[in-house]
Amino acid sequence: MPKNKEAFDEVGARLKKFRKTVLGLSQAEMAVKIGMKRSSSVSKLENGEQKIDISILEKYAKLANGSVLDLLYENIERKEGMESDSHLWSLFNRLDPGEQKVAEMFFEVLLSGDSQKRRELKGFILEAFDSIEKSKMKK
Repeated sequence: MPKNKEAFDEVGARLKKFRKTVLGLSQAEMAVKIGMKRSSSVSKLENGEQKIDISILEKYAKLANGSVLDLLYENIERKEGMESDSHLWSLFNRLDPGEQKVAEMFFEVLLSGDSQKRRELKGFILEAFDSIEKSKMKK
């Protein structure tokens, strides 16, 4: 157990709050995102049972494009321009970085106000879903 248990408890509580309210991730999902093998490792960090290395704090903060100081002072919020609905945010954070980039591009087109691009995107998506449905029926 860490020597300064109170400090680890306080930081751990902030990490837990950040994981749940800002990122909308489970402990298992967070473990994957920060490169830990088990969700129990995240639990130990959040409950002050394990020393918190600066690299872990950096990984947490990076998930919201913030700094360690922002994380410690609870100044990190959802990514600018992202939907504030916690369910959507949770879904977004389950995507790998490449998929997140595609989702961001998708929303940029939808929110751009360019009706031609929006129609093209809608047509493309409808064709893709139609193709998926047809392939399911063949099986």
